[in-house]
Amino acid sequence: MARDKTDKTDLTPATPTAEAPSRAEIEAGLDRNVAGILTHSAGKKTVPGPHILWPLGPHIVSIGQAEILTLTEEKAAVLVNLAETNPHAFDAASYLAGMLFAIGHIPGAPDCPISLRSFGAQALTGEIQRPPQPGRPRAGDTALRLWKYSLCRYMAECTPLPLGRNREEKHDTTLGFSACDAVAESFTRCGHHETYGQLVSLCYDVGHADLRALAEAVGMLDFSEED
Repeated sequence: MARDKTDKTDLTPATPTAEAPSRAEIEAGLDRNVAGILTHSAGKKTVPGPHILWPLGPHIVSIGQAEILTLTEEKAAVLVNLAETNPHAFDAASYLAGMLFAIGHIPGAPDCPISLRSFGAQALTGEIQRPPQPGRPRAGDTALRLWKYSLCRYMAECTPLPLGRNREEKHDTTLGFSACDAVAESFTRCGHHETYGQLVSLCYDVGHADLRALAEAVGMLDFSEED
């Protein structure tokens, strides 16, 4: 039998493998983004009671240059009911009622849901009061903490870094640090002191579960590439 002289060498071009970014490259990219976040978020706050409001599904109505949040009557009734015992729901309902009262005279403005209208009137006349705040009041830097958390999650999703040290199976020891380390160090280099422990708490502790849920609700954790 004649020997098969067919050349069986695989000449298919090898698919190039993307080289993992170095620590210096990660830090340089982070610093650019963190500097922009600090500039963008300076002095800015989220609307009151964001962790209560956003999961209810408010929709945005554009009035001139302004974007106004509003709720359907059904969802507004849920918020007003929560406001009887929850101080953060009371803050959110007060904010929505106030904004809708303020633009009510503008053509094309959304109607204020009846439940919010009644709530706002009672709050303005002092017939109802904000429920007592259990524990310490919330910090006013929710907007910036949302950015910190989403940036940690982005680094864990889009680089070889694990979210926290020795907390997950994915742990690249060659770079020697985690996403929380990298983001904390970047904020500190950019003039805003931050620690690894503070960011790990944002990412894992049950006390910050509502902030993580809020980031999910407002779409901050969608890291898919756009076409």
